[in-house]
Amino acid sequence: MDTNEKWIPLLVLRDMILMPGVSLNLDIKNNSSVSGVNAALTENTELFVVAAKNEPIKSEVTMTNIHSVGTLIHVKQMLKLPGGLLRILADVKCRARILALKKDGTFYRVMADTMESDESLSDHNEETARVRIIKDLCRQCNEFKLFGEDRKYDNLMIINDLARLIDVTASTDIVSFSKKQEILETEDLEKRSDIIITILQE
Repeated sequence: MDTNEKWIPLLVLRDMILMPGVSLNLDIKNNSSVSGVNAALTENTELFVVAAKNEPIKSEVTMTNIHSVGTLIHVKQMLKLPGGLLRILADVKCRARILALKKDGTFYRVMADTMESDESLSDHNEETARVRIIKDLCRQCNEFKLFGEDRKYDNLMIINDLARLIDVTASTDIVSFSKKQEILETEDLEKRSDIIITILQE
């Protein structure tokens, strides 16, 4: 399902990947990023957020220096802080893939396609078993305080939807940058669950 062929503002993050189903604060200072956020608010549209690849973006944003899969977010609140810093409260909505990229003045826009997939397994018992396995592994990890904040672990333990459980688990510090991107790009739910189970077992 496409975004009605709309060119939506782009926000490029370094060393950070946003997973669907998460709400968080983001601090933004780059002029291009601030302009993109302001455009999304002015147009009352979503913002496409994607991670930069390993090399730093020194000048122009191109399809070679950013990942093609990111997320669509809704900016709920914006606060201007001293020093030109912009803090936004964002709800991360869904996965999406960039179809086209263009520059618009001081910022960039993309045309994106949401990555719709079956967010439940055909075998309900299999899905329930996978939820239980992931939670059991999370409990073991929490015994070693690998989640950092207790609140993150507590939030995981109340989730019974497999797709959401995977994404919220992947949003924690226990999952590396590269594995976060791999999970984000994997459309098949069973494969996503295999990836997160392997990570937690390690």
